[in-house]
Amino acid sequence: MKDLKNNKKVLSLIILNEFCERYCFYSIRSILFTFLIKSYTLSTERATFLVHSFVFLCYLFGVIGGLIADGFLGRYKTIVYFNFLYFIGNLMILFSSYHVNLFTLIISLTFISMGTGGLKPCISAFGGDQLTSKKEVEGFFSLFYFSINAGSLFGIVLSPILASYNCVNNNCYFTSFKVSTMVHSLSIILFLIGSRNYIKKQPDKQFLIRLWRYLKLKYFFSSKIEEENEEVQIICPDMQKDVQTTIKIFKVFMFVPFFWMLNDQYSSSWIDQGNKMKSTINFFKYEFYLYPSQMAAVNAIGVIFMIPLFVKYVYPFFYRRKCLKNPLEKMYFGLAFTIGSFLISIFIQILIEFNYQINLLSQIPQYLLLTAGEILMSITGLQFAYSQSPESMKSLVFSGWLMTTAIGNFYIMILSVLNPFKILLNASFTLKTLIFSAIVGSVGLCWMMIVCKREFI
Repeated sequence: MKDLKNNKKVLSLIILNEFCERYCFYSIRSILFTFLIKSYTLSTERATFLVHSFVFLCYLFGVIGGLIADGFLGRYKTIVYFNFLYFIGNLMILFSSYHVNLFTLIISLTFISMGTGGLKPCISAFGGDQLTSKKEVEGFFSLFYFSINAGSLFGIVLSPILASYNCVNNNCYFTSFKVSTMVHSLSIILFLIGSRNYIKKQPDKQFLIRLWRYLKLKYFFSSKIEEENEEVQIICPDMQKDVQTTIKIFKVFMFVPFFWMLNDQYSSSWIDQGNKMKSTINFFKYEFYLYPSQMAAVNAIGVIFMIPLFVKYVYPFFYRRKCLKNPLEKMYFGLAFTIGSFLISIFIQILIEFNYQINLLSQIPQYLLLTAGEILMSITGLQFAYSQSPESMKSLVFSGWLMTTAIGNFYIMILSVLNPFKILLNASFTLKTLIFSAIVGSVGLCWMMIVCKREFI
């Protein structure tokens, strides 16, 4: 009974920790695009590049964090150390909002990306380590994903409001960054409270060496094995099986960057689109002002309410008709829905280009489709990564999953630099970006249909 109470306590602390950390991250991300344009007077192209460079680094450092956790420090120590880097970054971005300095801002974003990136592959796997039964996996990850979206919802809604007043030196972002720093501090405290009760699995410090030796023998046809450490020389069948399983999982991950390339533009292209729309909402005799960055709250709210609907009604409905039983099928439809959301956004952007007065609420349908796509793709991928990955490589597999987001954002970075469809002289950068992204996403969907097998690994 005591163990059961401790288990519930530590899982609760991990979920609350994730809620606070996600609030911090999304409160920064939701206002970063407008912060760069208004406080640093950057162009749309440069702001887009910096926003997605930041997101790219967040997920790139996820790979590094996974390797460090699996091969050196273990998940617990990795979480603690990277939280420290995260906190330094928060203090620096707070300073950069008070004294405008692009170099300081870039360094602060780098530290934040290192911190949150290092946490990403570890915190979910660390939570999984606390589970005592396989039956708990789906329930935990549903609550975990719920906490992610609840935290992001509060960050997306509150951060633009906090940034709109209590101005310092003609910019109003200091208050928002101050609150996010305080919430992140709370997340660290919550995580440390459960330290004594956590199950802390020790890292396999020979893991990376054995992995490298196996890959060298398997793929580089090396015939020489140094005779320094017999324990390291042994390429056991378990290692071969783990690597082969991981490679199969990564093959499934290959098409996921196309999804993230589309999905993550809610923090850039869709905000820029919203800036050109009517933001005043009339409700009976009352009038409200809605910030374009707050529209992402539709996604967060949608995920919170649609997850139970999908679990209780949508999935059982299709299961009875022998559909969506395969995770690949869910991910397939997830990408298709996301492309559909971009078709809607392209239509709205064309109307804006022709000087039609469009209300910001017109973005709701595209956000709802994006949300459905995220549930089918992201939650399925998260469960897929944990349930199919070998124990010795769980953080590495989670890093691979996060790397798909980095690659997707890298595509957007290239897009912002190349500025495709220059032939469309009268079209805005945003419209060109939306069109090109939808085309690339459709190509990725067709490629997925051809390549991916419809069987679970």
